[in-house]
Amino acid sequence: MLKTALAVLLLLSATACAEPEKEAEPPLNQSGPYPRGPFSGTTQGILRTGDDEGFGLGPSLPDPSAFDGSNRTETVLEGSRFNDNFGISGHYGHYFDPRSRLMLTGQAGTTNLSGDLDYSFTPEGMDGYFSAYVNHTRYQHIAYRQSGTATGVPWLGRTSAGFGYTSDPSQRFILSSALVLENISLYSSEFGGRLPASEGRRRPLTVSPDGSDTTLSLRFAGAYLDVNDLQFPTEGDKLNFAIQQDVPVGSAQVDLTRFHVNYSHFQPIGDPTLIFNLQAGITRGRVAPYEAYNLGGSNSVRGYQLGELGAATRFLQLSTELRVPLGDLELFQKQIPMRFTTFVDYANTFGSETDIYGMSFPRKRDTYGLGYGLGLQAVTDFGLVRLEAARARTGQNLAGLTIGDRY
Repeated sequence: MLKTALAVLLLLSATACAEPEKEAEPPLNQSGPYPRGPFSGTTQGILRTGDDEGFGLGPSLPDPSAFDGSNRTETVLEGSRFNDNFGISGHYGHYFDPRSRLMLTGQAGTTNLSGDLDYSFTPEGMDGYFSAYVNHTRYQHIAYRQSGTATGVPWLGRTSAGFGYTSDPSQRFILSSALVLENISLYSSEFGGRLPASEGRRRPLTVSPDGSDTTLSLRFAGAYLDVNDLQFPTEGDKLNFAIQQDVPVGSAQVDLTRFHVNYSHFQPIGDPTLIFNLQAGITRGRVAPYEAYNLGGSNSVRGYQLGELGAATRFLQLSTELRVPLGDLELFQKQIPMRFTTFVDYANTFGSETDIYGMSFPRKRDTYGLGYGLGLQAVTDFGLVRLEAARARTGQNLAGLTIGDRY
């Protein structure tokens, strides 16, 4: 199964890279240990101006970013908000000059459709850059899949626009800030009409009764890196955090304050690497179901389905993982480094599900979960491919194939 998936990824990679090579210009920001282009974040790897020009597979947006959307990296519980069982994403980038770029990113899947238009420019003499963006994402949130009716599972539409500034003078620390206007509405299907908040359901899925919440939010996102490798670290520390303050607009009734953090430590033990990860978050105010943290899944507590462990307004998650190199697998004349892993995950919602708007009583879920298991990993051009099997403390067993690192 893993070898077949790797073969497909390598074929796609060869197709995407078939265009004539272009000589890359030097990076504008050469200070610090991680030189890169003007619009790439610390966790994206060493990118030079023009590497993201033209068409390509996958997103090519800065990380971290104070902007929101399914094509942007989440600070905690990656994939738990804009989740999809299967999908594909791509981008088109155009540089007007070395200091200004337009990036169009799209994603399509079984439960997710999205588009993101981002324009960024770097003023003369500055390391930081300004950005303006428009995003629309229509998807089936995990909370809605568990609240469907005879008419089907509703879709959530998020339309946002914002302006922000990102600075990273040291290249070990990057800070992004933004002012974002966002509308969240319910729809009957991916292309269907609007729905009210609670038609045919026991609990409302938005705070406003008409099924449409509009907010103006001030957001900050940051990252600090001290690792030996940006994409596949085996030694050092990584810290990401985000702060968000929402205020209602017009007749909307939603408001919230949010803070969450994600810290990883990579400790080499000879050739193997021991990883410790802590993720935590708290959201106060009128927290709609679509703004809750969803625990369980391949990037949360393995052994549980996505969101199975519970929804929460506050949580703590701890993970430890041992990665042991196994050597290289030759596939299509490429050497693919392989690793064996063993892991333990724990998370606690502290019974905060009842704090979610419309959830006056819990859904008979545990407030904490524990999972452990084994896995096989492949380091590819598309990222880390993970084949994992886990057992939850409830006794259930789950296996899954995931692309992308959880740390």
